[in-house]
Amino acid sequence: MRNKIVEILQDAGEIISSRIHTTKQIDSKSTNIDLVTEVDRQVELFLKEKLSTLLPGSEFLSEETDSELKEAEKLWVMDPIDGTLNFVHGFPILCISLALHEDGIPTQAYVYNPMINYLFEAQKGQGTKWNGQSVSVSKNTKFQDCLLSTGFPYDYLTTSENNLNYFDHFNRLTQGVRRPGSAALDMAFTAAGTFDGFWEWHLKPWDVAAGILLVQEAGGIVTNYQGKTFKFTDNNIVAANPVIHALMLKELEFLRKKMI
Repeated sequence: MRNKIVEILQDAGEIISSRIHTTKQIDSKSTNIDLVTEVDRQVELFLKEKLSTLLPGSEFLSEETDSELKEAEKLWVMDPIDGTLNFVHGFPILCISLALHEDGIPTQAYVYNPMINYLFEAQKGQGTKWNGQSVSVSKNTKFQDCLLSTGFPYDYLTTSENNLNYFDHFNRLTQGVRRPGSAALDMAFTAAGTFDGFWEWHLKPWDVAAGILLVQEAGGIVTNYQGKTFKFTDNNIVAANPVIHALMLKELEFLRKKMI
């Protein structure tokens, strides 16, 4: 089944890579930076068709065509293009994010960037791999040795939870903070130890479902800002190796109290 899923992802990736430098039909959703293209929809429908055939009776939680939270015996949680704004501008930091939940438990996860042919994957209990090689979260234990990643919400112009103060705070504590523009890739690189930690506000299930299993299977921890098990209804998430995760929680709590 894993090999068939990868083949499907590669075929979907060819659709994306063939269109990244072409003219696209672009629509706005919640704000003028929350974009969707006809390619997002095309890839999503392609994935739904192929995965339905692969796993008959399975259901979907997906960004463009099936976004209502649900419970199912077999549920695919997917984002056809995580990093649509990057895709629109031809910036090759984007991915397909795909996770399979069985009876509410994540059992498989895939984050695939077709532009640079990076495939991150995890199967429950079998660890995390990057292009076939086993990876793990970083071993760093001090902020001064860390590189973190994050992103900003689509409504950052109007929300108090715009992440700007958090970005500045962590940027001063660490070697730096990166904002690539794809939460799924941020979490995949956290699982691989490239980033030491990741945090963000206001993400959706399809942004993080695959990344959660990738980080956990790589030895990392994923929670909300209060340190509780992350749920799809939470509006914040933090992922890191165990030591940095604990340090990040302390700083997030400090910042939350400071902003009250």
